[in-house]
Amino acid sequence: MNKNSIKNNMLNEKGATSVLVILMMIVLVTLGSFAIASANSNIKLSKTSANWNKLYYELDSLGEKYLSDIDACLYRAEINAISYINNEEYEELTHKDLPIELHIAAREMMEEPQNIDLAYYNVLNLVYYYYADTYIKELSEKYPENVISSLPDGAKISAIITDIILISPEEPDYYLNVSLEIRPLDYAFSNEGGNLTYRKSDSLRYSVISWQQAQIHPAATSDIEIWDGNISPKK
Repeated sequence: MNKNSIKNNMLNEKGATSVLVILMMIVLVTLGSFAIASANSNIKLSKTSANWNKLYYELDSLGEKYLSDIDACLYRAEINAISYINNEEYEELTHKDLPIELHIAAREMMEEPQNIDLAYYNVLNLVYYYYADTYIKELSEKYPENVISSLPDGAKISAIITDIILISPEEPDYYLNVSLEIRPLDYAFSNEGGNLTYRKSDSLRYSVISWQQAQIHPAATSDIEIWDGNISPKK
């Protein structure tokens, strides 16, 4: 083969177009695969995010319903407590609802107090906490997981804390933990000239200690063997 023949073969561009087409097809197929994989991943993430948002608001709604039920109990307790003051039920020998020790403690608070307005406030919350504890415990049928912690102080209850885990009805692995502290009633009393007047603040009857959503992570299976990083020689 002479030099001209070799030169002609090197300059011959037959088949170059086919090679370029094949390379372009490979590039396009590769990019298309990446695009499809990326789109599929985005779809899965979007569905997961949408499901999380749905569960979040469902659990949040369960929590708000729980707050509403607790507040309804506290409202009943407040009505009974203020009625105890207005009707001067503390002057009776016994009371239809209150334990005798609690009722006697209320009577003693109202007997010649140094500060009559403070005495009304203390008796109000003495009775209020008793009714609040009673009514909240009645919610056990509706909320069996509700944990009520009452701090006794002699005959009275000085603090109440509730704690509950609300589980999603659709996804049992997702839950909301709600903890509340029952606050004393914020009433300002005045007894001038034998006329009792009082004013209530706009504060809530409870404080939210915890409002936390979480997911239960299943424990790892114990029979799964995990490589320790050491290469054992073949036997």
